[in-house]
Amino acid sequence: MTSLCLECLHRSFSHKFSCVDYIHILYYYICCSFPRDHDLQIRWIEATGRNNWTPKLSSRICSTHFEKNVLIKKNKLTVLFPNSIPLLLG
Repeated sequence: MTSLCLECLHRSFSHKFSCVDYIHILYYYICCSFPRDHDLQIRWIEATGRNNWTPKLSSRICSTHFEKNVLIKKNKLTVLFPNSIPLLLG
């Protein structure tokens, strides 16, 4: 099952991966689930600029919406540094 970034879809449904370039996909691209921690989840929601919205279990934000210094390369996986917050998106 493919994960799609809700912000990329929000910008242009016909260009689902418009914010992701080829090099980024190969090395860093990941789709991040919203955190379970309530306070951190609220900060992520604020970063999307959406009011009165609750993320679903399937809601994701792709790694292009985070600063590169919060993406950690572990073995062959790219992971998000704990407590990271996406850049303002909305």
